[in-house]
Amino acid sequence: MYKELGAQDACIQLQELSANYLEKSAAAMNAQVNDFLKLLYKANGIPHGSYNFAEMRSIACTSYLLVTHSLFDKMVKGCIRHYRTANPATDTQWVNSVGGKTLAPLRRLAHNLPKPEQAKLTSPAEFRLFEYYRQVRVAGTHVADKTQKKAAVAFAALTQNDIQHFAEYAQICTAPNKPEAIGFDDFKLYTRSIKYYSNILNDVCS
Repeated sequence: MYKELGAQDACIQLQELSANYLEKSAAAMNAQVNDFLKLLYKANGIPHGSYNFAEMRSIACTSYLLVTHSLFDKMVKGCIRHYRTANPATDTQWVNSVGGKTLAPLRRLAHNLPKPEQAKLTSPAEFRLFEYYRQVRVAGTHVADKTQKKAAVAFAALTQNDIQHFAEYAQICTAPNKPEAIGFDDFKLYTRSIKYYSNILNDVCS
């Protein structure tokens, strides 16, 4: 999983580097970045949908969370398969949904664990962060007022202690952000949280 995440991170970091370079190049030419972008599109014969650099940057940062979520989801599902195989008694009573609603993989795993192990998964601030970024992912792929509201509710569920905890992550100054203000630091926070939390997952599922 680390290899896949590392390769994906490298591609995303290249995109962010390109965006930074574009922005600095425009500034060096005393040009507005939107106008500079328009010139580059035309000069290189690249079809375009928008010249709004800030808007595209915001959408790109949200897309980084979407693809990162896919890999995290894959990792959690792998943990579920391993745990169910190693614990046949639990496997026969496995719960996938509550109240008619299918549980997201991480919540599904936590729901089926004994209370002590469940607490190990759900107590850390990262658990609530993952739920927030999951809702951002849903809102990004199923655009509607309902999904946007769920993302906002998940952000509000982060406590001040959670925010303080994330502030201690090295080189991350401005995350987590509200759904409408997702930035590159959110991507960095997400990937680092996954790497930290994977140790907890391994401990619980081993």
